Amino acid sequence: MLIGLLITLYPFYSDSLNGFIDQKRIEQAQQISIKKKEKLKAQMQEENQRKVEAGLAPGVDPFDNQLTGTHSSAQLIGAVHIPKINVNVALYDTLNQRVLEKGAGVLQGTSFPLGGVPSHSVISAHSGLSTRRLFTDLGKLKKEDLFILTVLGEKLAYKVSTI
Repeated sequence: MLIGLLITLYPFYSDSLNGFIDQKRIEQAQQISIKKKEKLKAQMQEENQRKVEAGLAPGVDPFDNQLTGTHSSAQLIGAVHIPKINVNVALYDTLNQRVLEKGAGVLQGTSFPLGGVPSHSVISAHSGLSTRRLFTDLGKLKKEDLFILTVLGEKLAYKVSTI
């Protein structure tokens, strides 16, 4: 009976623990010094401009064995917050298997999410994991629902335009 109770409670425990860990990661991203934020933002803007000039073509498989790297090679740049489905996950500047285990990442070959035209970011995260919610409930969103990206301390709000 005790084992049955523990099995039943595991998803709630796991979700709470992962939510706590995500919140700590997001707080860590917010603690980056202003000087470092400005430097990272300048690097990202430069990279976005290079991508625009090259035609913004995602042409790299982020799951290629050579690109999986280590989690420490990914830079935590902010968070993705989706109020309607109560999602708040860490956002990293790259995408690989280790990032996907921890939060969301920016797909290589697309713009960093800094806003402006002609910026097009693709942000990915897992869905359907038994241990993490991440983007599992995205299907519950409808047109005009709000999602917020916090990148290097700046908030960018967007509405769902197509499903």
